[in-house]
Amino acid sequence: MDFKRLFSEVRDKGFAEINSRFIPSNKYYFAHASAMTGNINYNLKNILALKFTTNAVKGVIAHELAHQVDFKRRNFFAKLWLNYKCKTDEFYRRGIERTADKITVQRGFGRELLEAMKLTKENFPIDKWKRYKKAHLSMKEVKDLMKKLFQ
Repeated sequence: MDFKRLFSEVRDKGFAEINSRFIPSNKYYFAHASAMTGNINYNLKNILALKFTTNAVKGVIAHELAHQVDFKRRNFFAKLWLNYKCKTDEFYRRGIERTADKITVQRGFGRELLEAMKLTKENFPIDKWKRYKKAHLSMKEVKDLMKKLFQ
């Protein structure tokens, strides 16, 4: 699977205004959008171990690009605050993740996001899934949003 090509494909289709670089990293479990640098880091080893489909990887990439859409709306000090609050406040992090999920669906990647969520549930260790589930929209909420937006 060519991750750089998938990144370019998703960005060009739904996030053309985002100029993030897609950078391999062993630091994050799967992928991470940086509010400060504007880049997206991904862990190739973990992605391959989870055996995500191409569409699921597109869903994850779209979600990370959606974070960048959200971050672009903020000034430098708001981004600093965001970095701090996301690490220390689960309720604040929940708002950031749910916003990115909504943007992902609005930009036309709802099906891919759902596939990523399904495979995340199946493949993440229980502790990681619980943290993911607390922060993100539920699969039902994603489906409902898709119906509402694309009727």
